[in-house]
Amino acid sequence: NLATTAAGDSDRDSDVIVALDKPCGIPVHPTGRYGHGSLTCLARRCLGAVADGLVLCHRLDLGTSGVTVMARGGGIAGAVNA
Repeated sequence: NLATTAAGDSDRDSDVIVALDKPCGIPVHPTGRYGHGSLTCLARRCLGAVADGLVLCHRLDLGTSGVTVMARGGGIAGAVNA
């Protein structure tokens, strides 16, 4: 179960920020045996068109749970990282 909160809309040119509740044991990026079970892949499956162009603002380790953020447009990802 992937809990998400999104602000913005699905228009590819609009700014969007998404907060994801990452559980322990799921990697953020697809690698090896987690090719399709990563947080970024799950987010794209759950969010559909809203996920187009989203970039990860930061990552959490495999064994860490918590909120992570993906964003699109207007320098949002950079602002979250600052």
